[in-house]
Amino acid sequence: VEQIAFDGTTFKRTDFTMPWNLEYIVTSDRPLTLEVTSKSDDKVKLIVSDVSEGLPTLSGQTFLPRSESFMSEGEFDQSTIVSKTFEY
Repeated sequence: VEQIAFDGTTFKRTDFTMPWNLEYIVTSDRPLTLEVTSKSDDKVKLIVSDVSEGLPTLSGQTFLPRSESFMSEGEFDQSTIVSKTFEY
């Protein structure tokens, strides 16, 4: 992948040793546009993740709060992360 245009902003590749990693914080309900440019015939793998604060409510399940003796893991400690992989 040589460049990515994400919601109108273009990012060009300078380092081909690491995969792309973009983080976008949604601030509205409008659709996002992603355009990927590659000269390779290989498929492009795209992993899309949604991070939501809090844990889901599961019908019939109750979870006790974390004990004071357990330290927080920090970022995403009590978040729900859902990911889906696409190949084009």
